[in-house]
Amino acid sequence: MLSKTSDGPSFEDWLGYCFDNPHDEDIDTRFHLLQPILLSDWLIRLLSESDSYQTALPSECLARGIWFIFGVGSEYMREFRHTSVNKLRQGEVVLSMRNLYQNVFDKVADQGGKRPASSTNDFNDLDGSIYMIWDMNGLEGAAMFPGEEHLIDPIFRVLEAALQCRTVACQIGGLHGLGHLQPHHPKRVAELIDRFTSRKRTRMPWVVQYASQARKGMVE
Repeated sequence: MLSKTSDGPSFEDWLGYCFDNPHDEDIDTRFHLLQPILLSDWLIRLLSESDSYQTALPSECLARGIWFIFGVGSEYMREFRHTSVNKLRQGEVVLSMRNLYQNVFDKVADQGGKRPASSTNDFNDLDGSIYMIWDMNGLEGAAMFPGEEHLIDPIFRVLEAALQCRTVACQIGGLHGLGHLQPHHPKRVAELIDRFTSRKRTRMPWVVQYASQARKGMVE
């Protein structure tokens, strides 16, 4: 696993840029022109090994980093899927998100589990960023269009991990993603959501209602 380019920034430099930098004000091209293979290595390391670092971040920094890493600001979720990165490695990047949900998001969302939101309009900035990951025009397209079928199963396994979390933000985030995938994978979406509701992972009526909407693809 690579930790530094030959003459460029280190992994630690990259972490600081992702989470501490107001990206709309100070754009450093070194972090926007990373080679896809290096980027895939760094994403796996970040998503699967940096639990203590991320849970210690102020909520505003973590939210900022989520929007940057998964959104169009960086295009990282598209870049790691470049043909120079083999398909198995691409799948590892996606699957490493299970750790992100279970060991980072599920610890910090809902204000540390103390205050679950009463609706999507009630999300704070951090919970809102978790909710929107699958609507940031980055990764979800891999399961919607032909050509990247090798990522469909990893994506659904990550969404299942989100539904297994205890926090509302994670659960709704997973349901949100499934709702967008419903037109493309209706049977698989229905099975996952039915399993979620039958196990009564939540007792909040609005989450159950949102699950019903997601099952029909009725999410925004």
